[in-house]
Amino acid sequence: MHALSVKLDDGSLVPPDAANIAAGRYPMSRPLFFITNGPPKGDAKKLIDFVLTARGQELVKKHGYLRLADLRAKGPAVATKK
Repeated sequence: MHALSVKLDDGSLVPPDAANIAAGRYPMSRPLFFITNGPPKGDAKKLIDFVLTARGQELVKKHGYLRLADLRAKGPAVATKK
């Protein structure tokens, strides 16, 4: 399975590349959220801290999401709160 370009109302094609996903132009992408009940603590904090490491970001990429560095380099500002 692989993603296809999306044809917009004006007839233009938007391919599913990192730049279009990061900029929000590719409409069939999905964000990755970590939601906690208040500031993360305990195991939830350990998981989030790990995901923000270089190794964690490589796993994020391996599983089909853009790394934070990719989002910052190609798209709108991305907020991270620790």
